[in-house]
Amino acid sequence: MKRPCLACGVLTDGSYCRPHQPRLRGRRWMELRERVFAAYGRRCADCDRSDVALEVHHVNVDPMDNRIANTIPLCRDCHHKATFPGI
Repeated sequence: MKRPCLACGVLTDGSYCRPHQPRLRGRRWMELRERVFAAYGRRCADCDRSDVALEVHHVNVDPMDNRIANTIPLCRDCHHKATFPGI
């Protein structure tokens, strides 16, 4: 059953429509990060380095889409290149 988004009133399946989904924070975010890093053996998905700090990159560039299939671990340099291609 559809109900109004708590932020804007647009009908949605959950409490919030897609643009107003709350970002993961705290323990839930740390658990997601750990699952993403472990799935790739704690290596950058692009350059394969393991001796650098990793960040979670959202493949479709939607920070609200936290599905495992949409997240990969990248080192800071690769994350910057993926987020800002051509720069």
